[in-house]
Amino acid sequence: MSNEGGGTWERKGLEMKGGGFYSAHTKGAGAAIMNALPLLLEALQGALATGDPASNKADEASSASRLPTDLSLFTIADYGLMRRAVEAVRAARGAGVGVSITYTDRPSNDFSALFETLLNPANEESPLYGNSDVYVFACGRSFYEPNFPPESIHLGFSATAMHWLTGVPCPLAQHVQAVGASPDEKAVFQAHARKDWETILLHRGRELAKGGRLLLVNFCVDEQGRYLGNTEYQQSMFDVMNKLWKGMADEGLITLDEYRQTAFAQYYRTKEEFLAPLTDPTSPVASLRLKVDACMTDIVRCPYRQSFGNGEYDAVSYSHALLGTIRSWSEGVFLAGLNASRERQQSKELVDLFYERYRALVEASPTEHAMDYVHCYLLLHKEA
Repeated sequence: MSNEGGGTWERKGLEMKGGGFYSAHTKGAGAAIMNALPLLLEALQGALATGDPASNKADEASSASRLPTDLSLFTIADYGLMRRAVEAVRAARGAGVGVSITYTDRPSNDFSALFETLLNPANEESPLYGNSDVYVFACGRSFYEPNFPPESIHLGFSATAMHWLTGVPCPLAQHVQAVGASPDEKAVFQAHARKDWETILLHRGRELAKGGRLLLVNFCVDEQGRYLGNTEYQQSMFDVMNKLWKGMADEGLITLDEYRQTAFAQYYRTKEEFLAPLTDPTSPVASLRLKVDACMTDIVRCPYRQSFGNGEYDAVSYSHALLGTIRSWSEGVFLAGLNASRERQQSKELVDLFYERYRALVEASPTEHAMDYVHCYLLLHKEA
């Protein structure tokens, strides 16, 4: 794979579990998307305001921060929530404006599952349901690359994605995720993540039309030091993963080298790190005239833990549900950490054992475990 970020040690294990498994086991990610709905609708109101004196948005939406009034096609990049976006466009501009939606992801994404969901005639959440003049496409390119022609996107939206880096910039000696890195290791990850974030903003900023909006919802470390799976519960998710994987190395089930070469190509930025290239006049991003409309952090509580708390799950069913969602996005990292010389079945059995040990911990002490989502919600617009 290409080394887009520069200085990459190795890029691997980025694939989500396929066959529809990821989508079916990530209720929390869907809840985070819905949590962004008010901000998305606010963004669309500003972008689509006509500027007519009779409009109650006339004073707020200057000509430099809204879209032209004569649009015949409104273009959305979904890097869903899109049905609500279509409804907002139609409410503001009428049925005469067509809507084009492009879903973007890496080439290995399960696009077949996406389109089966979109085209399901019973799916009332699909942007196609009950709507004419709506067109859907897919773009199989990384968000570290250009995805669209310059100034062609009126609304860009991405959720729970850009914490993935272009690669692992250095091995982690005593942990599997940068949240547990040594100070020196963390500095390397931080520098790499800074460059990657700048790359993302440069591409998205060039693609955004003047007056267009960009809403990015990403994992973060919030003002209280909380992050995914590390909130008020006794057990921190990545620390549990690390302890179990290291334990398997101590037992001789995997080698120490395999433990050390297992690392998530991820970095959870702070609010300050998200804003840095947008507020620094010397940054290459400054020339794109991207303006910050909102930047905030929020927590979406683990839906599986909530179901356990209200009695829908017992300890056993909760442990299976929680590990289903954890495994859906992390399995590839642990498989990739194992030596390629191992038989595929042996690698699968080792990873199965790892997740079963984690599940057993949750079953034994269910109140100690959860996977709360901690996100930064960043809304930008492009000035004329």
